[in-house]
Amino acid sequence: MPISWLSGLALVRILAGIVFGGKYEVLGYGCIGAGALLAVVDTVRRAKRR
Repeated sequence: MPISWLSGLALVRILAGIVFGGKYEVLGYGCIGAGALLAVVDTVRRAKRR
């Protein structure tokens, strides 16, 4: 199954959170939180389609 655009965006957010987590903790945690939320939304959307 190919990756959806929402999963890709979640992955980019999580990676950005890891990159920015050192110097800018608030930005890093915010990006990780947004990525996790997008991943959950994508999972729910995929579950509803089936």
